[in-house]
Amino acid sequence: MLLVLALSQCSVCGKHGLVEGALIDSAKAWAFVTPSYSGDYQRCLLLCRSMDALLSGNWTHYIVVDRPHLAMFRHLQGPRRQVVVTDEVLPGKMRLLFHMPFAGGRSVWWSKTAGFSIGW
Repeated sequence: MLLVLALSQCSVCGKHGLVEGALIDSAKAWAFVTPSYSGDYQRCLLLCRSMDALLSGNWTHYIVVDRPHLAMFRHLQGPRRQVVVTDEVLPGKMRLLFHMPFAGGRSVWWSKTAGFSIGW
């Protein structure tokens, strides 16, 4: 595995940062999971562009969103990125109680063992 560090300007956002690029050990498969929602869309888009520009190797990026936000994020899918719906990845005991449109569309989930979970 090799990680290359240098002070440079990001080609995506124009900001200066420490990481020039990263080469991920291609013998291993890496997965990155990003829970997101409509209010977080611009940051998620920047993350996707940064990952595409800076990462190489065997990796897959999963973006997890609630069903009402799926259409907004679906175009981010590609050979290394999948957009999946929250209720497809949460344990079966988690139940969606309601969506909060006033909080960027985040959802409130409930289970007896975990209690309340907001944003998943």
